[in-house]
Amino acid sequence: MGVRDRLREAARAALNELQDRAVAFDAAGGVSGAADRIGARLRAEEERLLAGTHPLDPEHQQRVRLWYARLELAPGSSADEVRRAFRQLMRSYHPDRFAGSPDEEELATRLSQELTVAYEGLLAHLGQR
Repeated sequence: MGVRDRLREAARAALNELQDRAVAFDAAGGVSGAADRIGARLRAEEERLLAGTHPLDPEHQQRVRLWYARLELAPGSSADEVRRAFRQLMRSYHPDRFAGSPDEEELATRLSQELTVAYEGLLAHLGQR
């Protein structure tokens, strides 16, 4: 068997393997099947990560304390107090109030995003979301 024959056989084997993979991909649902499998893996990973946010988890407790501090509240404040504090702080630091100064507007945007994360996190922690 010459070099040409060996190359032809190697190319044929590679093409057959590629065709087998294409058939297996189609049998597994093709692109939509792959998207479903990726989505399932992402949902499973999200569930795994959320499982780590048990209220007794030290990291979760630290986040909750940080959220209360960002909203300038004492730990253990009620959902109504969280809502009032969020609204009051957003009235003070909303980016639209600083539209004349790009630097201050950017700072206010970051601050309002942090306030929103704290607000939503505390409401979820308190079972309101």
